[in-house]
Amino acid sequence: MLWSALLLILFRKFGGSNHFEQHLRPEAWASHPLLGLYGDYYWFCACFVILGLVPLLLSLPRPFRPASLGLGLGDWRFGLKWVLILYAVMAPVVVVASRFSTFSQYYPLNGMIGEQAARLWAGQAATITHALAYFLVYELLYGLYFVGWEFFYRGFLTFGLEERLGPHGVLVANIPFALMHVGKPFPEALGSIIAGVALGLFALRARSFWPCVALHVGVAWTMDLCAIERKAAVLSAAAGG
Repeated sequence: MLWSALLLILFRKFGGSNHFEQHLRPEAWASHPLLGLYGDYYWFCACFVILGLVPLLLSLPRPFRPASLGLGLGDWRFGLKWVLILYAVMAPVVVVASRFSTFSQYYPLNGMIGEQAARLWAGQAATITHALAYFLVYELLYGLYFVGWEFFYRGFLTFGLEERLGPHGVLVANIPFALMHVGKPFPEALGSIIAGVALGLFALRARSFWPCVALHVGVAWTMDLCAIERKAAVLSAAAGG
């Protein structure tokens, strides 16, 4: 738990896109039009490293089995079945939520790449060369972000605390998980309290954190696509008007 507190502080201090844009970017990139996008690329990779790889390395000195941190496939049939069931439940909720400006304006997290993708969706020319390629890289790294994110909360914390706390470790892991959603749309922040408990119990039952990754990535990508579709509809309506 102490390592987790330290890692979260390090991630918040040094893992964000702002840190890259202000301290790590090359001097020549000061006014680069894609600086914000590159900052998000850094943010996603930093999450994978600081919340994923570093906790894994911290676990290696102890007697280590991948299954002890949920790294194995576990009960993959159960995991796959419930990923599909839970995604089928969540997808309509995401579609409805994306109709509201609270979500459609917030996602994708990088507004510039969201606008470019919306232009392409609406059949308009993107204002940035290779916009589709940048968008695909963005979404792939967004998926990598969730590998680190889910390993930290569901693997390192939830499975790491299981021997001492049993399933109650889910509640411990859920406190920082919910707090890290502060700043997101308020309904999503509130929902993270329930989602964090559900994902933790899901990981313990499946004996793997990978189903949580699959579900989280699926929902996140769906939200991005729905928000982009909404932006594209607005662009098309404006062009038609």
